[in-house]
Amino acid sequence: MSYWNHYDYYTPTKPKEVKDGIKLQSKKIGSRWWSKKWISALERFTQSNRLQRGKNYARNGQVINFKIESGRVTARVQGSASMPYSVKIELEPFTDEQWKKIISTMSERAIFIAKLLDSEMPPDIEEAFSISGISLFPENRGLLKTHCSCPDHANPCKHIAAVHYILAEEFDRDPFMIFKLRGMGEKNIISKLRTMRGSDTEVTEGPELSTENFEKPKMVSLKECAGNFWSKNRDFEKIPISVTHPIVPAAVLKRLGMPPFLGDNFLAETEKIYKLISDRAVKEAYGGVIRDEQKQNHRDRCK
Repeated sequence: MSYWNHYDYYTPTKPKEVKDGIKLQSKKIGSRWWSKKWISALERFTQSNRLQRGKNYARNGQVINFKIESGRVTARVQGSASMPYSVKIELEPFTDEQWKKIISTMSERAIFIAKLLDSEMPPDIEEAFSISGISLFPENRGLLKTHCSCPDHANPCKHIAAVHYILAEEFDRDPFMIFKLRGMGEKNIISKLRTMRGSDTEVTEGPELSTENFEKPKMVSLKECAGNFWSKNRDFEKIPISVTHPIVPAAVLKRLGMPPFLGDNFLAETEKIYKLISDRAVKEAYGGVIRDEQKQNHRDRCK
């Protein structure tokens, strides 16, 4: 049976099976806001029938491999032909000057660094890019160049769409891959952010330490202090202790990545449990009332 598209007639063919191909692991493609943005760009530029077939290719493991580099993604996708097709997706990387402005803007918000260190993309991080007059994600078709060696006249074709969906899941796992595509990898970004944050604080030398005239503290035997051994020292209250909610909930799980066999809702449910535990810890620490200075400390950490 033949079908009609905008270009010509074609007869659907079954793609050749791929051993150990890359398959989508999540039931819902694009579970995080940044991967949804990536998928949204694809859906704006691609015919719906190509999208569905590309999604099927991605779920069935037709993508053999892919590689993310600065400014481009290359991949091999097995179709119905004997040899895999070569796919290339290009997105212009930012210039050094643009990255300098982006890093400078990001460094002003400590929460950006905290979330990125835990493989979390801050929802308002796009502000850092828009302030520099650029967008992290492609806003029009001209910014995203795609090519496939298949004979399909449509661009993007189903093979390109399949790679897009695989990339979305990869971005879910590691948002730094988006930055790498835009020209700067994880280590470089974190290093520059830390350097920028560190340069904001002036370091001054303190007085030299000397052992001269140093008074050795008086040692008390266990027998002498046995009566109050389990009592707290009078200076105990001076020890600074701050119990607050974490900046990034379930940070360890997000950093390590979620095993696919746990399901899509596991992380969301775990975050709820962590929040309940955090609420209880704060309540126990402050008798049910979070003191004003503790609230302010938490707000300061999130700036």
